[in-house]
Amino acid sequence: MLNFLYSLSFSSDRSLNLLALSKHSLVAHETWTVVSHSTKSSVAIFCGVSPYLGQPVLESTHLPAVCLPHLLKERGYRSLMLSSSTRLFENLTGLIKNTGFEEYLAFEDLDTEGYQRVNYFGVEDDVML
Repeated sequence: MLNFLYSLSFSSDRSLNLLALSKHSLVAHETWTVVSHSTKSSVAIFCGVSPYLGQPVLESTHLPAVCLPHLLKERGYRSLMLSSSTRLFENLTGLIKNTGFEEYLAFEDLDTEGYQRVNYFGVEDDVML
């Protein structure tokens, strides 16, 4: 979401709901991570720790950190992770559970009618909008 908002500079019709939410929220306009691998970078972004740099994604079974969704839940917030990839890709289900997201919608949960698989793990990200 952060990259989506930043890349559209809050000006697209697609981001109007996010723009409205941002007026009453904290917004990170720039974020960095220590690796470019999407699953591994999620660990750094949501948990503030460097991920294990090798494969497999060990963080899917053990994550020695308190992550942002856990902290937000303690303060009464709910969390949702959206992903256009399949639940089986790199054990995303385990990783999402370990980071503390309360809900997780993946490829299998989304209405993908009219979308084509763009690679081996899911469909284009626009399906989440």
